[in-house]
Amino acid sequence: MRSFAVLPLLTLALGLLARAAPTDNSVCVRPGSETCGASSNSGILAAGLSLSDRVASAKLTNAQRFARGLPPLPPKRLGVSPTRRDPVPSSVNYRAAIQVIQQDNSAVLGYISKNSLNQAQYAYDNDVANALIVDFTLTGGATSATGIDLTTENSDMPNYVYLGLVQGRDDTDSVLQSGSYQYVYIANTNPTPASSPPQTVGNSYTLATGLSRTSESAVWSVDVVALSLAPVWTNPSGTSATIQLFAQSTALYAGGDSTQFNSRYPAPLTLYRLQLVLL
Repeated sequence: MRSFAVLPLLTLALGLLARAAPTDNSVCVRPGSETCGASSNSGILAAGLSLSDRVASAKLTNAQRFARGLPPLPPKRLGVSPTRRDPVPSSVNYRAAIQVIQQDNSAVLGYISKNSLNQAQYAYDNDVANALIVDFTLTGGATSATGIDLTTENSDMPNYVYLGLVQGRDDTDSVLQSGSYQYVYIANTNPTPASSPPQTVGNSYTLATGLSRTSESAVWSVDVVALSLAPVWTNPSGTSATIQLFAQSTALYAGGDSTQFNSRYPAPLTLYRLQLVLL
């Protein structure tokens, strides 16, 4: 008799459970809410969605997906991914020896020598083993520049490391111009800014002789494609002087007028130009 009394209660419980269970997936009306979480999706897949059904569901609109209890489509990424480019270095370092080339016939006279004349000024030497080595830097992507500093690696003038121009011994001032014998040495100096007038900052000629002379360091125009190298002297007025390069014996000079220089110092002169030998 007790077992028959339990049956009506069991029937009533099953009826309540059937009424509480959702009859379709329309209950999932708030994507992203807990009712549309992973548990609802797993139930749908368990109910028998095939692989083809799942592929087809990817083509549904979000509204259709919501009606079927599916989560919204993932957001689309707009735009095109940028092409990756290798960064341009901010600067490039160079090492070079410097050839001395005769102006009129392009004959190689030699190299600026690491072994100076009395540790005061530079000369050329035809032995490459004695070549002076210099370092300089160009902005990334650039192949030429003006107002460049050259620093020396192996000079026998270690107190100053910037290759530059130094006022000549017999000059009455620091002006180079046509019609004047005045000249400058290629020598080592302390640094000066690009395009600055001559300054008394210390240099190899002054150290060797005790004679106070002006100098400039950032005087070089370089081109690593043409391999050209040329100095530009700035006069005290701030204007650039038109200069020639000339050698007497093996000593290297620059000045505004080689003819006037040769009239004052009558030993034979050789006009030259400079060329980089990149290492």
